[in-house]
Amino acid sequence: MFEWFRKIRGRLSARKKAVVTFDDLAVTCLRPDDTKEEVTRLELAAIEIVTTDAGPFIEDLFWVLHGDGHVCVVPQEASGCTKLSARLQTLPNFNHQALIDAMCCTSNSRFPLWQRDSESPLNL
Repeated sequence: MFEWFRKIRGRLSARKKAVVTFDDLAVTCLRPDDTKEEVTRLELAAIEIVTTDAGPFIEDLFWVLHGDGHVCVVPQEASGCTKLSARLQTLPNFNHQALIDAMCCTSNSRFPLWQRDSESPLNL
């Protein structure tokens, strides 16, 4: 039985992952198929997490950054996502309880985490 698990684990770790990068100007997600999505700091309006019931052997949690008329979807398994998550959690009025709820969810759900306050500037 453990040999089966080792084989599955090896195949999962060998899959190409998305890569997310960010700086003071933008968040960019590059997928294995070379699809690129980006949201700039100036256009970032809201952040949510979308979960699916497809896990645990495929990605089932996604950070969704909403810009002006488009989104940047970052799989939790993306390289760089841990650092992005830490940075996003420092935003003013970030909903930490919704993040906890999302991390525990195993069904198809949406969790609003943050919405831009038009009164204050945003620093990523």
